[in-house]
Amino acid sequence: MTWCSFKPTAQTPGELDLFIIGHIHNKGWDPDDASVSSVATALYAEPGVSLIRVHINSGGGDAYAGIAIRSLLASHPARVEVIIEGIAASAASIIAMAGDHISMALGAALMIHCAQAYGDGPAVELRNAADRLERLNESMISIYSARTGIAADELRTMMEAETYMDEAEALRLGFVDEIAPERVHVAAQGAMIMVASVAYPRDRVPQSFRGAAPTAGGSIMNDKALI
Repeated sequence: MTWCSFKPTAQTPGELDLFIIGHIHNKGWDPDDASVSSVATALYAEPGVSLIRVHINSGGGDAYAGIAIRSLLASHPARVEVIIEGIAASAASIIAMAGDHISMALGAALMIHCAQAYGDGPAVELRNAADRLERLNESMISIYSARTGIAADELRTMMEAETYMDEAEALRLGFVDEIAPERVHVAAQGAMIMVASVAYPRDRVPQSFRGAAPTAGGSIMNDKALI
């Protein structure tokens, strides 16, 4: 599977899926990588797109490339829905902020940190490089703050600590809008109710699963439908 699948589905014309699953940079040769040039080409390959789903599982890459991809998505007229399916770290977390709606799978992670660079040269060049990194940090802070409403000083502290967030913390802090619902298997087996392979007595089914209508053969439904 390549990192990008950008074509209307047969059932839902005008809905496109973009997969960010590799290293993020400006222009790459690895088909698993997400580059600015490839995303730009994909975004405008089909006219009349009304919904873009961005699936993310990436450890990040070039921060400026992440900012550029976020800008491409944010400026596109289609609604953008981001799903963090594994990890959205570093530059990938910047891309995630482009979503009109951002969801995060159970067990996924989101990580933010300060910009990093490797280099050599005279002292003056290294000092200039440090200044450029500081300016880049401020750019990332502005993106995170626009999404979360968190003050710049607090975000700076989080980035300096290289903060990893699980889905609950990311939701609490405003980095995402919801924890992605999952499909849960529910089946009646005699006096027991099986919910996601766990057996409960009929009168002790967890409150969040009550209201389900299990059948002898089992049924698959969204967990919101169960509630």
